[in-house]
Amino acid sequence: LWPWLWLLTVAVIAALLPLRESGLILAVAGDEDGLVELQLAGFFPFTGWEVGHVALAGVRIALEEINASHDVLPGYNLTVGAKETACNEGVGLQAIFEHILEPPVKVGILGGGCSVVCQPIASLSQHWELVTLSWGCASPGLG
Repeated sequence: LWPWLWLLTVAVIAALLPLRESGLILAVAGDEDGLVELQLAGFFPFTGWEVGHVALAGVRIALEEINASHDVLPGYNLTVGAKETACNEGVGLQAIFEHILEPPVKVGILGGGCSVVCQPIASLSQHWELVTLSWGCASPGLG
């Protein structure tokens, strides 16, 4: 697996361990293939800094690789729900609350891309005990 994919896999597994131990994952219904869907909350700047389209394409390729592997997360189908952030703090805040309030339950957070969005996402995600992995936030305030 490529380094990006390994990082995503490690983050997902770290996010799933507490859910597996608590039994929450077992309570999620499977799809027609008998796989349990696990969704990551994805935050991407499709406007403002349009690299979000490229990042989302990369995430989808990585998820296809993870889901195709019989060694990583067997019995689960990992997906991403993508929300627009527009590199705007207000849009990003609205997107995180939409992700949290809309089913299915999210098992981790991907993205932000812009530090102005990543900072509130990082602050809020700890309250939901969600592992957060960003592909583009470089603010010293996130360290």
